[in-house]
Amino acid sequence: MRRDDSHRRHKWGPVQLAHRLPRRLSRPEGDPAAVPDHRATESFEDALTDTPSRRAFLAYASGALSLVIGGLLAIPLVGFVLAPVFRPRKSRWVQLGHVADLPRGIPTKLVYSYPTTDGWLSKVARGTVYALTEDGKSYTVLSNLCPHAGCGVRWDEQKEYFQCPCHDGRFDRHGKVTGGPPPHGLKEFAHKVEGGSLLVELEEGA
Repeated sequence: MRRDDSHRRHKWGPVQLAHRLPRRLSRPEGDPAAVPDHRATESFEDALTDTPSRRAFLAYASGALSLVIGGLLAIPLVGFVLAPVFRPRKSRWVQLGHVADLPRGIPTKLVYSYPTTDGWLSKVARGTVYALTEDGKSYTVLSNLCPHAGCGVRWDEQKEYFQCPCHDGRFDRHGKVTGGPPPHGLKEFAHKVEGGSLLVELEEGA
């Protein structure tokens, strides 16, 4: 006679069922797969915070900071370069010679020199001008530098004009352009006569 054990199957509780589960479904405590993986959550949060607008803001902020630092470093250099431009130029009166020695109607080459100081350095500035008088009462003092390229001009007595050796610029006895590429005439200096001497006003270092 067979016994009916079907009623025992319904009396298994959760504990009994857990013990009867196959071992391959349970994981040991040291198994990495049993530990919750938070990396996926962290990567998702980073993706939310590292947006294009945030990266653009950091790029703009870095660029602005670089510009500020560069500007602060450039201020001393700009001041050094522009200081001579805004610094008032000093001038002095330099004696050229006696007016009685100047022939009439002919530009005369005169060489001048005067002591000057550049910082701690003392030196002698030298230069050349041309002086002209038609009547012994009024005078014209001209620069010997061509305004085109800065070459020194010379007076040609036979041709009766100033000539530039660099690009064949030409000027009449009063310094006006008569030929060649110069954009304007020779520079005319302020001058005066004191005690029979002709003096010219020159900028320091000229």
